[in-house]
Amino acid sequence: MRLPSSVSKMPSPQPSPSMPTNFFCRILGHTWIHRTEDPKVAWNAGKDMLQLHATPAGEIRFYLECHRCKVTKENPTLQEIKKINN
Repeated sequence: MRLPSSVSKMPSPQPSPSMPTNFFCRILGHTWIHRTEDPKVAWNAGKDMLQLHATPAGEIRFYLECHRCKVTKENPTLQEIKKINN
């Protein structure tokens, strides 16, 4: 039995950001964990070359990450965080 030519030429479905790619995430849902990225501090000498001054290289980043498939949620709301912690 042969498939019609229109069926055989259909593109394969591409995973969307809302559709989990991991098998366990599709069945059980994501397992969210809290993550932070703290940028390094650059230490520079002052004008008198006697004191060191700390200059942050960037802002601290807080986000949620799925433990299984590594999908991230930027800027989680307070309700999302409470839902995960309970």
